[in-house]
Amino acid sequence: MIEMYLFEQLDAVAKYGTLLAASEQLHITQPSMSRAMKKLEDIVGVDLFEHRGNRLVLNEYGKIAAEYARRILDSQDEMVSRIRMLERSKRTILLGSCAPGPLFELPSILASIYPEQTISSEIRDEGALLSGLRQQAYQLIILTRKPDDPEIRVHPCGSERLCFSLPKTHRLANKNPSLLQRWMEKAFSWLQRLVSGISWYAKACQVHAFYCRGILPRCVRSFVPPACHPLSPI
Repeated sequence: MIEMYLFEQLDAVAKYGTLLAASEQLHITQPSMSRAMKKLEDIVGVDLFEHRGNRLVLNEYGKIAAEYARRILDSQDEMVSRIRMLERSKRTILLGSCAPGPLFELPSILASIYPEQTISSEIRDEGALLSGLRQQAYQLIILTRKPDDPEIRVHPCGSERLCFSLPKTHRLANKNPSLLQRWMEKAFSWLQRLVSGISWYAKACQVHAFYCRGILPRCVRSFVPPACHPLSPI
């Protein structure tokens, strides 16, 4: 059985190049690290280091061992993360959205359906939301488009129209509508993915539908987003 600290120290050697540099980064003495690496070599039965001048560096076998050590450490981190997320999902419904609009209504709806659960929400970009859903970090996410993924259950959730309003005295109020439209598209290019009634979708992985089987149909029936959110005059 190889202890995890040996993998961590070997990974540090691979990352920083030498035993001395790795020991400094890990805040341990070089003799202590040397003993640890000698112990690892005894377990494996192969020399993992070679002398290069006055330095001790990984050889061909050591580099392969370091690659496996990195994979093992990554797997350990993934295990801890997945277990913690599963534990949190038992008591918390995490809702992710690509826009603030849905979060005006959905959290309160979910709280009324599941009063024993803590409702948490956050705004992220769509790539991060999809990745989080697949990793079971989210129980429900809101996107502007339907993903092409057979493992994701998709339900239309609502739509929103953003309106631009001006006071009658504003210098742009009497401009030609087509000119004003072009100006709006340029000025609000960062909002174009949200305007003109783009649909939102609530999505849930079939493999993680613990909450979603109950939430989705009831949310779709209950959630009626505002038809218009006027922007403040410029």
